[in-house]
Amino acid sequence: MKTFKNKVVVITGAGSGMGRAYAMAFARLGAKLALNDYDREALEQSVALLPEPARSDCFHQAFDVADETAFAAFATAVKQSLGNAHVIIK
Repeated sequence: MKTFKNKVVVITGAGSGMGRAYAMAFARLGAKLALNDYDREALEQSVALLPEPARSDCFHQAFDVADETAFAAFATAVKQSLGNAHVIIK
């Protein structure tokens, strides 16, 4: 992939550490982000740190990825909101 502009990137664990770092990096590359973390407050902090327009366009949802039903619902919601995922970092 030569560019990530308008590509959909899904990142779990985006509330801190490497997940947050990936979110920031892909936002700077123009990707559309779908972010998850089990810690709602940490996830909201990550979203707040994103540059515009990534912050406004970011789809995010807090849940435990071990919950298969919640994960499947997240995948469906991401597809409806942003389209098919091009990159998934789990």
